[in-house]
Amino acid sequence: MQKVMLKSLVIAATLMGVASCSKPLNIESSKQNFFSNEESFERISKVACAFAESNHIDFFRYPLDVKGEHADSFKLEFEQFENLLSATDSELFVIHNYNELKCELHVVIDGTSFLGEGVSLSYVYQPTDLGNYQYSDDFFSKEKRAYREANRTRGEDVKFSIELKSGWYLQYHRYP
Repeated sequence: MQKVMLKSLVIAATLMGVASCSKPLNIESSKQNFFSNEESFERISKVACAFAESNHIDFFRYPLDVKGEHADSFKLEFEQFENLLSATDSELFVIHNYNELKCELHVVIDGTSFLGEGVSLSYVYQPTDLGNYQYSDDFFSKEKRAYREANRTRGEDVKFSIELKSGWYLQYHRYP
């Protein structure tokens, strides 16, 4: 029993150390990246959403879900995804294809997740939820983080979205 607890504490301390070393989020450079690569973002929304609709996909993560017997039949699409992601400085996107809203697309910039808690910064196409916070220059200040952390521990997600262009948003999401 003590061995298990000690092992759990070591894992938790390691994860806290890794999380505290993560790079700070740079909202302005992320916005600039979008506008510098606007054509690639427009193209990825068209290609990914057409892929989801034509193949009746409700949820898909590229490249995490690229496996199995069907992977070869989508080789051309996956090559397009790879090229477009490299142009957007990302390695992962997620498609949510809901009934009421077709194709919510997340192009992940940075994110971590562990045991149901996480944080992400993504470019989101047609988001279903813009969040409950407004971004300001002091959003990540110590005082503002302490206030939001109190709300988050009560189960409230911390999310804001900044409108970019053509249905695209820059979205920060921290969830319990």
